Amino acid sequence: MSEDIYYKLAEKLDEMPHGFPHAENGVEIKILRWIFRPEEAEIAYNVSPIPEPAEAIALRLNKSITETIRILDLMCKHGQLISLKYEGVDQYVFQPWVPGLWESQYYREDRTEDEKREFSALYEEYYPTFKKTADYKPANARTIPVGEAIKNEAKPHRLEDVHRMIDDATSLCAVPCVCRIEKRIYDNSACKHSVETVVLSNQETNWEKWPPIGRVITKEEAHKIMDDAEAAGLIHNTWNADDLLFYFICNCCTCCCVLMRAVKELDARNMVTSNFVAHIDPNTCAGCGTCAEQRCRVNAITNKGDVCYVNSDKCIGCGVCLVTCQVKAITLIRKPQSEVPPTALEWAEQRIANKKEAMEG
Repeated sequence: MSEDIYYKLAEKLDEMPHGFPHAENGVEIKILRWIFRPEEAEIAYNVSPIPEPAEAIALRLNKSITETIRILDLMCKHGQLISLKYEGVDQYVFQPWVPGLWESQYYREDRTEDEKREFSALYEEYYPTFKKTADYKPANARTIPVGEAIKNEAKPHRLEDVHRMIDDATSLCAVPCVCRIEKRIYDNSACKHSVETVVLSNQETNWEKWPPIGRVITKEEAHKIMDDAEAAGLIHNTWNADDLLFYFICNCCTCCCVLMRAVKELDARNMVTSNFVAHIDPNTCAGCGTCAEQRCRVNAITNKGDVCYVNSDKCIGCGVCLVTCQVKAITLIRKPQSEVPPTALEWAEQRIANKKEAMEG
C-alpha cells in the first residue's frame, strides 16, 4: 500500500479548522505512521470529520455494515477515531489533531509505555510547529473564569460559567489529563497536580465506545473537580465554540497543557481567548505578591513592592489570581469588545476562511 496515504491524511488534518501544519523536517508524517498502519490510514481518510453512521462509511469502503462496525469500533479503541451517540445512533468521526487525535494516543491499551515515549518524542519535536495553529482566529480554546469572578454578572454566557456548563450536560465523564500523562511519559517532568482534571460532556447517555478509559461521573462530582481545580490554581479551558452535543472542560497548568504551554513558551496569544481581564485596585492591594508569585500562570502580574499590577496584554482572564486574594483587591472586568462565542459551524467557517486569507496574504 502506498505511503502517499500518510501525506493525504496529513493534508486532510490540516484542511480541518483546527489545523495540522507542515513541519520543515516532515516529522508530522512520522507521527501519522506511529498512529496508523497503512490500511488504518486508508480507512481514517474515508471517515468524515462530521459525525455519520457506519452505514454511510460502509458504502465508501465497499464493506458490509457488520465488518465496517467491527473495524471502526477497534479504531475507536485505538484512539484513531471517536464514536458518539446522536439521537440514539452510534456516529463515527475523524478527529482533528488537537483536541482529538493527539490526546487519544495516550488512552491506547495496545501500545506500551516505551512506544508511547517514542510518540511523545515525535510530538515534542513537532510541538513548535503547533504554534502556527494560533496564527488565525477564532482562537482554538476559550478560558472560562473562576466561579467567584462572575457571581455578579447578570447573564454570563454559558461558556463563561463552568458550573452552568456542567448543569447543561446530560452525561459526564471524567478522564485523565493527557498533557500531564505525556510529560510524565516523555521525561518524568509532569507537575504534581491531579491527573483526573478533564471532564467530557455529552448530550447522550453513552460512553461505551469512546473514550476507552475514564469513568462516568455525577454533576456533583464534576462541580467538585472544578472547585478543587480553582483552589489548586488550575485554569478552566474549553473549546471556543458553543456546541451542546459534545464538549470538554480542561483544568490546565502551563507546564504540561498543550494549549497553555503554547501561550507561555511560544507566545501563541491567539491559542486561547476570553472576554475578561484582571484588574487590581491599587488602593486595596496589600502588595503581598501571592497573585504574581504563586497564582498567575502566564506572568501577567508584576509585584512592584507595595502594589501589584496586571499586564492586560498577557492576562488571559482566568481569575485564578483572585481566588486567594485576602484583601479582595482583584476583580475580573469584562472587556469592552466582548465576543459572543461562535457556534461550532461559525467557528469552523471563520477559521478556514481566515487561514486561507493568511496563506494568500
